[in-house]
Amino acid sequence: MSGWLKGRAGSTLWLLSHECRLFFYGMGDDKSGRKAKRGMPCLGIGMIVFVLVMIHIGAWMAISNLPPLVSAPPSMFIIGAGMALIVLFSLMLSLALNRSLKALFERGDLDLLLSSPLSGQTIFSVRLGGVVFDVAILFLMLLSPFANIGLLFGQLRWLGIYPTLISMAVIASSIAMLLTLALVRLLGVRRTRVAAQLLGALTGAGIFLISQLF
Repeated sequence: MSGWLKGRAGSTLWLLSHECRLFFYGMGDDKSGRKAKRGMPCLGIGMIVFVLVMIHIGAWMAISNLPPLVSAPPSMFIIGAGMALIVLFSLMLSLALNRSLKALFERGDLDLLLSSPLSGQTIFSVRLGGVVFDVAILFLMLLSPFANIGLLFGQLRWLGIYPTLISMAVIASSIAMLLTLALVRLLGVRRTRVAAQLLGALTGAGIFLISQLF
């Protein structure tokens, strides 16, 4: 990472770049009996590239069979998109709860940072930014192919996927961090982790029920 991306030592950009690196380090190979590796293994990178290619192919087939988004879309498309956004936001909130719990309480470095000369506002802003990055990048990897293929078809409205997902990730992460602080104060760290897992399970059940509505 170039120097201008790292920023000045102790700055918000400097801390945020560290949070982003931790996201990729967390994807390393950490199997029992083996030395943990930082960063994503080559097999994992290859799998991500393969999945992205397949999603682009699926997006090409889907968009080619959908009416072009150059005018008012049909009502069924709007209803389906609205339901999909509700499901996506629930998944984002569940993931953000787990990420917030890990960033605030499980990593064990927050007390050290708060005792440093860095301001508390900078530290918590960066932690929130790291959670937003973790949540947004996963969903962008899954849905940005539709925006890319839509652009190839000349349908610029599909590019709205990018600001929509980023905005949803910011809102979900902000709500999740507030919920994490409140739940940890009421229930403790362990029970908060269980609550986050229950939210994920309920989201999965909700997705199944929604899929049966039609």
